[in-house]
Amino acid sequence: MFFKKKLNYNRLLAEFIDSFSLLIDPAKVLTSVRGRLKEFFDITEITYLIHSPGAGYVNSEQEIKIPTGSNTVNWLTVNSTFLEIDKVIENYIIEELKILQNLHPRYIFPLEAHNKTAVLAIIECPKQTDETLKFFSNVFRLTALAYENADRIIREKKKSEKEHENEKMAVIGRMASILTHEIKNPLTAIRSSIQFVQKISESPEIKEIAEEIIDEVDRVNDITGSLLKFARPQKVNLGEVKMIELLEKLEKLYKPQLNAAGISFLIKTEESRDLLIKGDPEAFHQIFVNFLLNSTDALENTDVPIIKVKIIEKNGRFTLEWEDNGCGIPADKLSKIFEPFFTDKKQGNGLGLSITKRLLENQNYNLKVTSKPGKGTKFYFNLDVVKRGKW
Repeated sequence: MFFKKKLNYNRLLAEFIDSFSLLIDPAKVLTSVRGRLKEFFDITEITYLIHSPGAGYVNSEQEIKIPTGSNTVNWLTVNSTFLEIDKVIENYIIEELKILQNLHPRYIFPLEAHNKTAVLAIIECPKQTDETLKFFSNVFRLTALAYENADRIIREKKKSEKEHENEKMAVIGRMASILTHEIKNPLTAIRSSIQFVQKISESPEIKEIAEEIIDEVDRVNDITGSLLKFARPQKVNLGEVKMIELLEKLEKLYKPQLNAAGISFLIKTEESRDLLIKGDPEAFHQIFVNFLLNSTDALENTDVPIIKVKIIEKNGRFTLEWEDNGCGIPADKLSKIFEPFFTDKKQGNGLGLSITKRLLENQNYNLKVTSKPGKGTKFYFNLDVVKRGKW
């Protein structure tokens, strides 16, 4: 039995308002409200379903999703109040709510602010009094405002960081352009001169040294070219990408190199062959080339080298995974691999993954990575699906 002394709802609501002023993380806003409500009321659990554009209201941990245009969401939007499960008489809503049965819900509260419902709060608890339900409604209305405010702060912070990054890259771009120009002209002259020496010399030793110098000149040229590519603003032309088709073209293009290295390249399409993804085909081609080159280096000493690329669906979200069973990345280096010029390769310049990450970010994709030394590495990011089914 749950025993609590009679609550002063006005004072408690004021305490909630005070606590919101200290929180600037949307997730912490929701966690704080859940904890405080469970502290003061007879509540077993509160489960949040967060709105995700294109996916609906989702809780990844519970693997639950309610579509944005569902009857339940429409009812909550139109009525602007909570839904008491036991009083629902509409069969079409009862059928939809079966997906929540493992949560044993009694009430669903919409967290609505400025005519937009960002979160659904599913409450498992005994029946509450009208006074308590009114208090819950007020709390979740304030929570919605606090959540939206925290989310806005996060978005503005990211925007500011992005603008700062763009300014920094513009400066680097100007420097790289000047530096590349100043280096490439002498390098061209050096290369031509060495080639001439190599051609007229009859000494095998001199010819060999000349070849080594030419290789080093070409390597410096590659580095300056990569630096310029990294520093320049990378424009993308967003359209629709047939992702599996793009991967199959990549496999065909690099098949000779893959065969020579003994690498198996596996594209696991499952149900994703007919997906159209929002993005730039040229940018994605460069992204996959960089992934391929990175994996090829990592697989150099692997007995049975394999690259697996797959698109998986979970809770209405599609994720692309690029995985190899190569040498892996030590934990102390994993957080640095996207930093410009970071590399532990003998021939690498440390720009490939930095460029890849920026190309994805320019298309509003967030690249993530997991790795185990001696086991392999997996890069992955969620996909913005434009269309499913036959084209």
